[in-house]
Amino acid sequence: MASEIKDKIDLLELRTKKAVTLINFLRSNNKDLETDNSYLNSNIEGLKNQISALTSNMEIITNELDELKSEHVKLKMDYTFSNNRVIELQSYADDYKDNSKLFEESINKAMETLEAIEGLDDIELLQAQNTELEADDAFTSGDALMGDDLSELDNL
Repeated sequence: MASEIKDKIDLLELRTKKAVTLINFLRSNNKDLETDNSYLNSNIEGLKNQISALTSNMEIITNELDELKSEHVKLKMDYTFSNNRVIELQSYADDYKDNSKLFEESINKAMETLEAIEGLDDIELLQAQNTELEADDAFTSGDALMGDDLSELDNL
């Protein structure tokens, strides 16, 4: 029985030594794990800060994007309005060109018709009509602006 007790004590001592070795191993691993845990926690904090900064930047970018979209819509409307105005002005210019050509053709046709009338130059006009035509010619040629006889305007 003494040998049994001695065997059990030896076994207990062996198990105690193994337990001490395991505890020492776990303690050293625990220190490594604490170091790793601290490193991971600092990385997690850094990542949280980066995510927070990215979220803030994302809000700023989203706001800027919304402003740019709004400005794009406004510019598109302005472009459409301006383009429609250009088309309208081009139409007016084309109409003016067409009307000018028609007026020119009408005047040329009228001049041809007047020149075709025989004896038109032989007709004498009354003196009052001649004076009136001369005054009209002087006015349209700019002579009316040079006239010194403005005293009649003072009497009005």
